Amino acid sequence: MNEQIKTDKKDRRRERVRKEILRAAAEVFTSKGFHEATIQEIASIADFSAGALYNYFENKEALFIDLVTDVHESIQQRLALPDGDLPLVDLLRHAVGNLFSFAEEYRNHFRLVALLQMGGDLALGRFVKQHAFAGPEALTRYMHAMVARAIERGEVADFPAGCVETFVGAVIQGFVFRWFHEPGAGRLTDRTETVVQLILHGIAPVQHNNGAAADPAAARATRKQR
Repeated sequence: MNEQIKTDKKDRRRERVRKEILRAAAEVFTSKGFHEATIQEIASIADFSAGALYNYFENKEALFIDLVTDVHESIQQRLALPDGDLPLVDLLRHAVGNLFSFAEEYRNHFRLVALLQMGGDLALGRFVKQHAFAGPEALTRYMHAMVARAIERGEVADFPAGCVETFVGAVIQGFVFRWFHEPGAGRLTDRTETVVQLILHGIAPVQHNNGAAADPAAARATRKQR
């Protein structure tokens, strides 16, 4: 039993160290690009010697691939469709909130995925290029399932499903990308409800039954109550 406890502790410590190394690697890869990044710099930021780092990763390529894989697995876990017959607004809050919280917690990890998706300097051969889209594909799958469910219930206007999925995904990613370039902009998760309401209702003011625009203050009050 004691040996098992020791083994478990050792495994947990190894996983913590691996995560620290991956966090340092994400910082270096996103600032320098893959080709300019060095094991020595990654080890320094992670507060390890380069030799110690090689105990966890065979080389820079293996470290990069493990980082990309780790990011995609995390995104897929956070975007697992919730159980239960939830309405569209709750499914949107789930997706937006989880993606925003991931971007806040793992800023450089999320930026890495964005750079890879855009075909930046970080791309490394066919394997990594293929895996670079696993994160975005997870979002696409979630959107597809969410929109399909919403269409069945009549919660979505009469637009092609693919167009709805593209619009929702673009709004979410647009907010994340802008946040990346706004130092000191505050918490991205604080914008969750704003994004959800923009997706659901657009930017036009709430209309009265006669077609006239409602009072802006009243419209804001209505949105806060939702």
